[in-house]
Amino acid sequence: MKPLIIVLAITPFFTNTFAKVIGDKEVPKAVKAVFHQAHPSIFDVSWTLQESNYKVEYDVMRVDVAITYEASGKLVETKTDVETATLPAAIVPYVKANYNQASINEAFKIKDDKGITTYKTDINDKCLLFDSAGNFIKEVKK
Repeated sequence: MKPLIIVLAITPFFTNTFAKVIGDKEVPKAVKAVFHQAHPSIFDVSWTLQESNYKVEYDVMRVDVAITYEASGKLVETKTDVETATLPAAIVPYVKANYNQASINEAFKIKDDKGITTYKTDINDKCLLFDSAGNFIKEVKK
């Protein structure tokens, strides 16, 4: 009985920090309208609520795409999976030289609401951020 009580007691602390899968009917009309206007041929999607933002995920030709919107429908960012080979040329050598020959586990191209492109790579327990030219910006713990 005690483990159940502990789980129930800590659940509220985790529900606010993780994404919550939601149905299409729970997504604000403004968000759906902006998404469907920009992507009229995409129908097979999944929605999540992350804090106050709405994230739609789908794939196009086996490439995962995630777009985040504010509740008003304003675009926050578009995140696309990319192959390591397609990253700007400076990124892979930087990772090998500065992270003990580590390999990149995943890589993403991120475009924000102003059209600025950055790249994120995951290595072990870290995320590395780079600008559009492949210059290192910062390291973030996962």
